[in-house]
Amino acid sequence: MLFSISKKRGLLLASALFIFCIHVSFAQQDSAAIPPMERTMPSSEPKGPSFWDRVYFGGGLALQFGDQTIVQVSPIMAYKVTEKFHAGVGATYIYYDYKQYYYDNNGILQSYKYTSSVYGGSLFGKYFVFNELFLYGEYGILNLEVYDPFSYIAKRQNIHSMLVGGGYLQMVGRSVGMEILVLYDVIDDVNSPYSNPVIRFGVVAGF
Repeated sequence: MLFSISKKRGLLLASALFIFCIHVSFAQQDSAAIPPMERTMPSSEPKGPSFWDRVYFGGGLALQFGDQTIVQVSPIMAYKVTEKFHAGVGATYIYYDYKQYYYDNNGILQSYKYTSSVYGGSLFGKYFVFNELFLYGEYGILNLEVYDPFSYIAKRQNIHSMLVGGGYLQMVGRSVGMEILVLYDVIDDVNSPYSNPVIRFGVVAGF
């Protein structure tokens, strides 16, 4: 806690208040250092949180192995515009590797291996209706291979998505939480990798 005093109160009073402030700071585990020049000068009003104090990070990781291997990494960075409204950006990378089995004209079982990558980015916002419950909206673009039935060739395309829904945040530490979101893609592109409803699990740190 910061106190404002007049210079006329003298060095003794200033020193006594300074020692008291140091005692309170340690009791509250406040690591902020007080510059020596300010020990005998009137203190200013408490400043608000800095930009990085309002920033937190997180994301999700999905793994699946077997005939169909999927590795998905989705990091995010968010900013607390207010305590209730947060906005941020995210990135997505998905690696696909799977085998598709079929019988040839001779009735012999054959396999076809397909490997591809999906990558993209998104902008999102969340509004906390309560401490744990929030509304969520996200606009994203994913670049992936889309099979062309006319040329029989897979071509890369940008697929747009608009996810809306809500989520629940459960804090598991002082600044770490786990999220579960239930979303719906209102664009629902036929080539989108999302299948409604979209259920996500993630972790946030520095919250």
